[in-house]
Amino acid sequence: MRPDALKQWWEMGKAKNLEEFNNVLRMLQIPMFYIITTTRDDDIMLNFNGWVPKRAAGGSWDYWKNPVNGSISSNLWDDCHPWDELPTIINPESGFVQVRFYLLSIFYFIFFFDKIK
Repeated sequence: MRPDALKQWWEMGKAKNLEEFNNVLRMLQIPMFYIITTTRDDDIMLNFNGWVPKRAAGGSWDYWKNPVNGSISSNLWDDCHPWDELPTIINPESGFVQVRFYLLSIFYFIFFFDKIK
């Protein structure tokens, strides 16, 4: 875990709107998982959050989807994508977002939604 992970969780719970919430997510202190949230302003968002590595240029999905040799420096990563480059859906036309089989996201959604009623 990164040093400010608990602080990020705390600040996520204190956010009053989607802009504040997203600014807290930009801290990138929490490991990788989906975050689903909603606001009093009827905004909904799904974000794939966390430390997503920037891979070396080249290679294909077929290469990176499998274990790679960690003794080759070009296979190592030392940087992550910033939050603004991570997959995010805000207010989709369908009016809802969903992540299947991800109980932690559902728990956080219920916790956050219940808090703002």
